[in-house]
Amino acid sequence: MKSKNILTNQQKKRVYKLYCGGRSQASLARRFNVSPSTIKIIIDKKRGYTLKLTGKKRNLMPDQEKKIYELYKSGIIQKNLAIRYNISPMTISKIIQRQKYEEKKNENSSVN
Repeated sequence: MKSKNILTNQQKKRVYKLYCGGRSQASLARRFNVSPSTIKIIIDKKRGYTLKLTGKKRNLMPDQEKKIYELYKSGIIQKNLAIRYNISPMTISKIIQRQKYEEKKNENSSVN
């Protein structure tokens, strides 16, 4: 039977940093010789998640939504934005769609 590692706090911080940088949970599990579920637990704990999300709605200010859209346009992926703002990737997607719509609407009104 293959032995698995127990990660130090420093390694756990490294796992989270690499994950935020775009690495997959599976690749991190292989790299640190732990199970993918261990990686998921580390990531969830760093995000402050418990076993079940409370479903609390988090309202963002309009300037925060604009900032998210600007960061997205600069090349930051939606997953990383969701982590940064502690909201779901679906919420990030909806914000981006809304901001694109507003941007096009403003372009059209300035042309007329």
